[in-house]
Amino acid sequence: MPSLGLYVVAVGLYEDGLAYLVSDKDGSTTRIAAVPVLSPSGRRAIALSSNLMNGVDLDLVDLSVQPPRVTRIEQM
Repeated sequence: MPSLGLYVVAVGLYEDGLAYLVSDKDGSTTRIAAVPVLSPSGRRAIALSSNLMNGVDLDLVDLSVQPPRVTRIEQM
């Protein structure tokens, strides 16, 4: 996501995974549930991880602020 000044680093685990958003300005990191899918405006993203061991993790990511703000969606 070069236009946002962020890199996505995906971390794969045995049956799970997660991702980090890394700022190209200062190297700060933000942990999210998975590789995000950007909204058409590029100001928001959604990250979904679903597996049998840990269930469902759903993060709403606000990319309009620095560092990005992550809201974990608890109720489906």
